[in-house]
Amino acid sequence: MAEPTLPGQPISGPPPSEFPPPAPGSPAPGSPGPRTPNVWLVGLVGAVVGALVAAVPLLLTRGGGGGGLGASKDSISAPEALGAYRPMLKNSKVNGDTVKRLTDTESVSGKNLSAAYGGAGAVFRQYADDSIQNSFTLEAVRAESPKPFYPYVNPAQIGLAEAEQDVEAFGQVNCLIHYLPVQQGQTVEPDQVQALICERTSSHLTVRLRFNFGDAWHKPADAAALTDQAWSQLS
Repeated sequence: MAEPTLPGQPISGPPPSEFPPPAPGSPAPGSPGPRTPNVWLVGLVGAVVGALVAAVPLLLTRGGGGGGLGASKDSISAPEALGAYRPMLKNSKVNGDTVKRLTDTESVSGKNLSAAYGGAGAVFRQYADDSIQNSFTLEAVRAESPKPFYPYVNPAQIGLAEAEQDVEAFGQVNCLIHYLPVQQGQTVEPDQVQALICERTSSHLTVRLRFNFGDAWHKPADAAALTDQAWSQLS
């Protein structure tokens, strides 16, 4: 089995989206080598431009540094565990150089996240399972966010079974989902679906999970459930 990739290594992976940009945490040389990309990753390349364009209207609706939407400056702490996932910094497989880089990334990103919401209490933490085969980033801030938006595409008009990216609701959680291009009339297989980001928001709290790598995110409903769990632990 190929060694896992820690966040920030130059591998082929999910594209940027309309949500705030992901952390640039990069593992040190000698860290576990890149995983062999899953088949769905090939289809992500063409979605990069569209995701960047979609970011503009969403970001323009966010608070502009004047306190955010219902922002509170109360502090917020990341959970010690979310299901089978624990902070990457506490994983014994992560070497010292990478720990330092992740620490810097999380500290600066947490401050930047707070600043983006007018000084609201915020936390930024990277999680992984024990084997570092599946990873995600938690972004939590004591403020409301607009409901995620992605431009509508009618897949039938372009001969596809599903639009390549779309926002789907799972109860109170909204997730940005990526689909590999599948011809209309054909079945979309489970490994051709990937949750990229899931978010739940209210007047006092936004919890966002950004899924970095791993096969666990082929099931968007599971990604949404993990987001709900994070929400419950932080509320």
